[in-house]
Amino acid sequence: MHNSFEQEPSFKESLLNFWKKTFDYSGVSKVSEYWWIIIVTGIIEFISIFVLLANVFENGSAGKITAYIILGIVALFIGLPSISLSVRRLRDAGLSNLGISLCYVLLILCNIFWNFDKATYVQYINSIFGLIIFYVSLRPTDNYVTDQKSGWRSKVFRHAEVKK
Repeated sequence: MHNSFEQEPSFKESLLNFWKKTFDYSGVSKVSEYWWIIIVTGIIEFISIFVLLANVFENGSAGKITAYIILGIVALFIGLPSISLSVRRLRDAGLSNLGISLCYVLLILCNIFWNFDKATYVQYINSIFGLIIFYVSLRPTDNYVTDQKSGWRSKVFRHAEVKK
């Protein structure tokens, strides 16, 4: 388990952890670590899209192919580590493995249903799940831990650590 009183990582540590922990779904990520990465990846994505759009308008259909390839590389380069960062952040906020899995399974199912149906209500449900995940990721360390031994809360939220 982790210690709630650990020092928040610096900007440099956050960037290094983002890449080093690409396939680490078992640890935790502090709020500052999460937000440093959200800001940096947001800037990278904005610049990438701006450059790619300029390339498409300048080069026509050849530019589109190049744009799709570059966008795919950027998506993999940022997407995979972002998923593990988000999982670690939700765990730090207090969700259990089951709680995290439920969040993402429901989000993925809504995306699948929306792609088949294109119904507005599915898009609203998808947005609600996305906002819930976003809200939980904003919460401080151990915000959702529980000391209950049975019931749905004991399954969805992490158990409080016993102080020795």
